Amino acid sequence: MKNYESDIVIRDVEVKVSREEVFQMLGCTPESASYEAVEELYEELLDEAVSVMEPVLLIRFGRIPDGYPMLPLQPGTEVLYTMGSIGREISRRSTEAFAQGDPLAGMLINAIADSALFHLDGELALVLKEACGKRGKGILKRLEAPQDLPMEAQLLVYRETEAGRICGMEISSGYMLDPVKSSANVYLLTDDAQVFQAQHDCSTCTRKNCSLRKSKTESR
Repeated sequence: MKNYESDIVIRDVEVKVSREEVFQMLGCTPESASYEAVEELYEELLDEAVSVMEPVLLIRFGRIPDGYPMLPLQPGTEVLYTMGSIGREISRRSTEAFAQGDPLAGMLINAIADSALFHLDGELALVLKEACGKRGKGILKRLEAPQDLPMEAQLLVYRETEAGRICGMEISSGYMLDPVKSSANVYLLTDDAQVFQAQHDCSTCTRKNCSLRKSKTESR
């Protein structure tokens, strides 16, 4: 067991990509006329796409500070702040493919990146389970912007995890994260260590047409 303190930085994360998820995101099935071409290109692009990703998880135990009246949480509320990212290079590769007139490669690389970010959640859950257990804490609820919190919450997570200092992350005036393939979340803590509601809840997500909705695929 790792001896977690209040701030946790993890860079040694295995990148996982689900072929099924990637093809779902592209709307490509075995019945699709382009299926074989997409399958061949996926195999060609996968290893390099994974190799340029730079996964990182930032975690901090803390409390909601003063100065965020737009949040539906009282100052002093005990929470966990988390930031996950797979870096900028993978998005640059996707943009470059589009610019070079290869939209299929661009879409595939982007979908591979989305699947990797989705599976970074799995690693995060394992770390949170262990870290909370060492403190005798549980997780009551996972809060995400924009469905649970206003977008300003991303600025709060960015500041509390010190994502700029630690991994060079940036955030825009509109609270958008850079790298794009990043996620910022707030978790409500409880003194009941048996409670662990840390996973994304598709039933509350505003992305009703998301192709990964309710997907639990774990394999690469």
